[in-house]
Amino acid sequence: MPFPLPHIRLDLTEDTPTKVDVAELRKELHAIGLTCSDTTLENLAKSKAEVLKLIPDGEYQGFQFYRNADSQQIAEHLKNDGVLTSIDQVILQDESLHAEWKPRGTVPMSGELYTVGRPEHFDYLQKNYLTFSGQVSSENYNNNETTVNAIKDIFVRIASNICSAVVTGLDKPLMEASLARILDPVPETATDYDSGLKNRSILLVSGYDKETGEAEGVGVINVEYRLIIKNYKDKKTRRNESSLSVTVRAATYTDPKELEAEINFLKTSFKTLLFVPKGIPVPESRVTVYDELPPANSDTFIHSLPLEQTENDIIPVMVLYGPDLQDVGFIDNTDSKSTVTYSVSVTSGFSASFGTKLATGIKMTADAGIVKSEISVNIEVSFTEQWNESHTETVSYSVPGGAKAYLYQGYFQCAVLKYNARTMEYLYEDTCTFNSNVIKTTENPIDSNAVIRYEQLKATGKKALWETIGGSLR
Repeated sequence: MPFPLPHIRLDLTEDTPTKVDVAELRKELHAIGLTCSDTTLENLAKSKAEVLKLIPDGEYQGFQFYRNADSQQIAEHLKNDGVLTSIDQVILQDESLHAEWKPRGTVPMSGELYTVGRPEHFDYLQKNYLTFSGQVSSENYNNNETTVNAIKDIFVRIASNICSAVVTGLDKPLMEASLARILDPVPETATDYDSGLKNRSILLVSGYDKETGEAEGVGVINVEYRLIIKNYKDKKTRRNESSLSVTVRAATYTDPKELEAEINFLKTSFKTLLFVPKGIPVPESRVTVYDELPPANSDTFIHSLPLEQTENDIIPVMVLYGPDLQDVGFIDNTDSKSTVTYSVSVTSGFSASFGTKLATGIKMTADAGIVKSEISVNIEVSFTEQWNESHTETVSYSVPGGAKAYLYQGYFQCAVLKYNARTMEYLYEDTCTFNSNVIKTTENPIDSNAVIRYEQLKATGKKALWETIGGSLR
């Protein structure tokens, strides 16, 4: 039996769900050139009744309709600001559609639900997060039917896939609202009807008590669909080839800690790329390199390297801190007049005691500038899965007669920080070092006890969107 969400007040007020209005539907059909006898008000009312009869009455109600911003819209925001800073840049609320409830103001957990509901985030969780319980229902449907029946199928198929993705289903008023206004006009010169890839999302709630402001469950559902009808205005043929693709993604929660953990996982995995569609050229996400071991908390967690998850409810990251230089070679050629070439094998990668792997598909940059004994060096590493194995290479350098040369390798200290999704606690465990492939030569030795001055990139003070999502339970 679901239990009330602890300490979460959704603050919703009742609303009137949108209905599929047959007169409005008729106008939509006429707007795309369909004016046959099948589009009379009587026939459309009959078709609507047939579709709704097929839909079982479910548990979940809704409290907001919205659309995900497309690549072009997000690219414009990135072009102007360089980074996404507001949820309004990636979410477009659909004021034309209404569910059973609507927010009075900002609803706790809405930002988290938006984040999970975005298709690329949802798919990443399904592939990489061990305990993600989200469901996907997808269908590609081809038919040779009358144009009106082809359009009728889009309602049936969307409803069917929603029922498959949401185990306890949507109630009938919300299901009908989700099917309203799904037909858009196409250019009059178009031979085929092609809706293009459309998306529609709904924030869900179950067991909401308007007196206490608490609910038994929340969720999010995303519907993507595309309808193509060949020669859709051709009056000479009764039937037309059509294709319909529908994908429904749904995630529901009775324990908000599960949602909070998924957001932590997404934030550390995507960082500045959260909500950024593939194909938009943006810099790699950056990992923070701390001067010293930072506190075990949320801020440290999301700014560190994501590691492969191997335990249910435990999310690990690698914290980088204390960059420094270590001695890997020295040659004294002061008593010779000849140039001497020296070769040394240098190993880069995590120390042998470290067993956890970097997360699949990771591509993040970490860099830190240090000054030690007046010697400046910038340690910059692009982290990918290749660093799951160490690499040894031979480094050669020449020392002229009468000179000395010292060879140093840049490294980071590392510590594994784990987030426990059940207790919502952060805890440090293993430590290791990461030896970079940055090599520095000097004429004079560097005092190993010298004070290090750090010159890491400083934060601008402007919070990015990905940093602000989450925390509703804290």
